[in-house]
Amino acid sequence: MNKVSQIVFREDFILNLLAKLKTGNRRGIHLNVLPGNSASRLDLKKIDAIEADLANNFLNTLLTKDKFSFEISFDDIQISNLSQDEKNAIFLLSRKLNNMVHENDDQFLEFGIKNFSLGYPILIKREVNDPSKVIKAPLLIWNLEIEKSKNKVNSWIISRNEESPIHLNELLRSYIATDANVNLEQISEQILEDGL
Repeated sequence: MNKVSQIVFREDFILNLLAKLKTGNRRGIHLNVLPGNSASRLDLKKIDAIEADLANNFLNTLLTKDKFSFEISFDDIQISNLSQDEKNAIFLLSRKLNNMVHENDDQFLEFGIKNFSLGYPILIKREVNDPSKVIKAPLLIWNLEIEKSKNKVNSWIISRNEESPIHLNELLRSYIATDANVNLEQISEQILEDGL
């Protein structure tokens, strides 16, 4: 005996469901990129604990080179000469970088993809219908590679090659279309073709 469902799906219901799926969750990384207490997210500015302006040097490298290998290391720092706050900042940075390396490697082993990325620049926006809710979303997502240095104990390498893609945050695009009724145009592949 074949049963036929009595459920009728209206077109507006399906369209609303699709919009909801495309918009994602405000708590997910695509709409809430700030690290908070997450072990696998890092505010780039925190690497300045190693050396002043290191974060700006990294951003300058990212924005001007389609291929690079950027080392973050505190092997040359005398930890014993630091204040307790400086030591804590270095140890937290080390723990987060190690967690990001492990998570990236685990994702690759389990799913065959590496998910280490940098969201930049970040758009901070209040919801139109509920101003108490704020999104903090990256406009662009830069796929990168991270690995722990094989030669140094307290060193990590963040790298990028010519094939590393840059993506417009599609969840942000859908969210803005739903929340503010503003449609952002797709970024042409030719614009991002040079990787900069």
